[in-house]
Amino acid sequence: MRLEHGIVLFTFAVVSSNRVQMPDLSSASVCRPWRCHGTDNRSLINNLYAGHIIQSKEVRDTLYQVDRGHYVPSDQIISAYDEAPLGIGFGQTISTPHMHVKAMEELLPVIETSHRTHPIHILDVGSGSGYLSAAFGRLFHVLDIPEGTVYGIDSIQEGLVDVLSNANI
Repeated sequence: MRLEHGIVLFTFAVVSSNRVQMPDLSSASVCRPWRCHGTDNRSLINNLYAGHIIQSKEVRDTLYQVDRGHYVPSDQIISAYDEAPLGIGFGQTISTPHMHVKAMEELLPVIETSHRTHPIHILDVGSGSGYLSAAFGRLFHVLDIPEGTVYGIDSIQEGLVDVLSNANI
């Protein structure tokens, strides 16, 4: 992750488990992501926070305001608060909640320190339902950052109407 010309560049990488300090998952206080389901948005976020998947209050408070149920098709609403990817049409899925949390937690320190020197711009490639883009946009408000922009792009134009509707644009 690095900042270039006011744009945060972020890449997920797969790293062998023998080269990474793995968290102690034997503790009862640590929730494995697949056990952090909720019955509504608040309970999902509370479970992810209680399970130490969400590390910061800023990400927690942001995700309270971005209801995952608004970003899935109506036939998937019963599963919207599961810790699982869900089909959103056009051969795409909305990622698991813990993957969205991971992206937000990784970028949070960069956003918090960089916004003091220049506006923050985030590019969400493959934005799908628009959930993560909306969450980053809401994070700017939680952090009281006056200048920040999130760009969501996707190759599936048919989903754009749903994204605009979800984001209340």
